[in-house]
Amino acid sequence: MRIKTELRSESALTRARRGDGPTLVECETYQFRGHSLADPDELQDPAEKAHYAERDPVVALKTYLIENNLVKESNLKSIEKKIDDLVKEAVEFADTSPLPERGQLLENVFADPKGFGICPDGRDRGGSVSYQNIHEAQFALQLYEHLQRVTKLVGIKVSVGIITPYKLQLKCLHRYSDVVLKSDEGKGLYINTVVAFLCQEHDVIIMSCVRASNHGVGFVADVRRMNVALTRACRELWVMGNTSALQQSSD
Repeated sequence: MRIKTELRSESALTRARRGDGPTLVECETYQFRGHSLADPDELQDPAEKAHYAERDPVVALKTYLIENNLVKESNLKSIEKKIDDLVKEAVEFADTSPLPERGQLLENVFADPKGFGICPDGRDRGGSVSYQNIHEAQFALQLYEHLQRVTKLVGIKVSVGIITPYKLQLKCLHRYSDVVLKSDEGKGLYINTVVAFLCQEHDVIIMSCVRASNHGVGFVADVRRMNVALTRACRELWVMGNTSALQQSSD
């Protein structure tokens, strides 16, 4: 049995050896589950997922091997059990191991720690100040409520994420959205900081920049944080910020 990836790679290799240049091999994949336990996985159509599940290459290979008498099903089950045992052993080891020292936070992390508020020895970087913007928090909730009304009229559901770089603004957003979050209307609303949204995506993202002074825009100037914040939206991205502060900032 030769799979398409092998055949395309072999063809590309032959072409390269002839001196005809490189080849781009596009290998399409499909994600069956969310990125992490924090990802509710509400964006994919169940029918679409079922369609691709039937084409799962792992399941297809297993069926091929058994039907062509290349392996016994009992042997495959034995392999699966060994894998399950290894995973359980790893989880048990992690659960029973002591927490690592803070100084180990940056081991094997190939990134500048300055943007994350961590010193090289793992201590919190001093002098950090959090901010809140009540008007942005109120307006973000108004935007969400307006979006809910519109989507109800057209008969669709959307998931909405409100992102902010500041923990104090996060508390402010939760304070003004408390009633909504506890109701059925708030089931599609997720509010958190930029870092917490790292492994999440939503139909609509509302970004609260917070800062409105001429003393810089703070975390908004961090390219990495903004890359995360501005790429979480699947359909619409709305950015709330003080135009003057964002335009005039030297950052």
